[in-house]
Amino acid sequence: MRLVCIDGAEMSTEAEMHDQFVERFEFPGYYGRNWDALYECLTDLSWTPAEAYIMDVAHSSRLLWRQRQSIGLLLDVLSSAGEAWALPESRGWPVDERKVPFHVVLHDSELAEKELMNLYSSFGVPLSILSPV
Repeated sequence: MRLVCIDGAEMSTEAEMHDQFVERFEFPGYYGRNWDALYECLTDLSWTPAEAYIMDVAHSSRLLWRQRQSIGLLLDVLSSAGEAWALPESRGWPVDERKVPFHVVLHDSELAEKELMNLYSSFGVPLSILSPV
């Protein structure tokens, strides 16, 4: 299993977000630092193979706080990456390619559970997948 810990407080802008992904996931030098490149790298990870991937985001309420309009894009990319790992055929991978768990845990000790759930549901994250750990 590969656990990647990220501090949302260090990702207040898209540029900082890309820096964190490069550093924490050890993205290759050709990483394009855009949304499509983020998705492509998160659904490849061949340079760091694992049986499962877990991305732990502390201080998640502070993610992209200087570019709040981008949080929905980030959540979409993370959700789509998880779906791609769960359904390899959706990415054009061989049908016999194994499924690999890819999970993202968003938490923030500064917010009550309900506040955190309200924050992410406002970005379109279904409440059914938001649950306390």
